[in-house]
Amino acid sequence: MSNRTVEYLRFMLAATVVLFGTEAAATPVSVSPTSVALKPGSASELITLQNESDTAARFEVSVMNWSESADGKTNLTPTKDLIVFPTLLELPARGSKKIRLGTEHFAAGPEQSYRLVIHELPQPAAGQNVLEIQVLTNMTLPIFLANDMGRPKIAIESASVDNTGTLSFTVVNPGTAHFVLQTAAVTGLGPKGKAFEVAQKGWYVLPGGKRTYHVSLAGEPCRQTTELAIKMTTDGPTAETRVPLPKGTCRDGLTRFFEPQKAEPAS
Repeated sequence: MSNRTVEYLRFMLAATVVLFGTEAAATPVSVSPTSVALKPGSASELITLQNESDTAARFEVSVMNWSESADGKTNLTPTKDLIVFPTLLELPARGSKKIRLGTEHFAAGPEQSYRLVIHELPQPAAGQNVLEIQVLTNMTLPIFLANDMGRPKIAIESASVDNTGTLSFTVVNPGTAHFVLQTAAVTGLGPKGKAFEVAQKGWYVLPGGKRTYHVSLAGEPCRQTTELAIKMTTDGPTAETRVPLPKGTCRDGLTRFFEPQKAEPAS
């Protein structure tokens, strides 16, 4: 096949996409409120969906049980613990609709966590010979079902440095209500004071939940460090601990947080 033939086929493919292929953008939708806390005496909540576009859109609404794994993965499973109405709705252009969310009972024990899932449904195709790629809006809102006695707690466990120059520690919530981990920070301390500081934004830690962090220790500032200070800042309680840093454990490169399931920073 000649170069001219290849270029012609590339042009025809591009032209096909331009003439017969369209992409429908996701419908911009605002939601209020952005989280819900159901408690005794306040067992239901109205949630408003506002269509910010000039086109009507259809949505499916459901409630899922919500848990978090130690590596930060969100797990959602179907549940009938909460009542949501309607489960199917159409938002007119620039219009709004309300969703009622509620429960008929409050179980004793720790706060229960759910997610309200709002999923846009596909629109009918514009024509028979049009290939339309639809980008759909998909949102989830946190929902908490709790009694008035629920309280979050925070602790740092299993903080240690291994012989590969990796600091690992686990943030746990032994309390009965969630907290939002705003910042996880690690500071290197040496004879001259602070040698370095790295930080990472956090996420929800649910009652009884945990989140494990890993930090690759590297670079000259690390070699000037004798002790690591770990500080967890939340929307409620805070926690701090310190770990000695043995000599010879720092890698080459930069100190940084990393996800263990992904490639580690190069040494």
